[in-house]
Amino acid sequence: MPLSVWRKLGLPDLIPTQMTLELANCAIYTPDGIARDVFVPVGKFTFPADFVVVNY
Repeated sequence: MPLSVWRKLGLPDLIPTQMTLELANCAIYTPDGIARDVFVPVGKFTFPADFVVVNY
């Protein structure tokens, strides 16, 4: 998830991480953090999801 979307949604603070991500176009990013157990509604169900937030 892009950092701009995370800020716009006004969700809780991110958990710091040391991981790096290599995307399909061989670009390497260091995430700004991880969001754990964010509740995402899908139809009439709600699921907890984890997101890696990247500023790109």
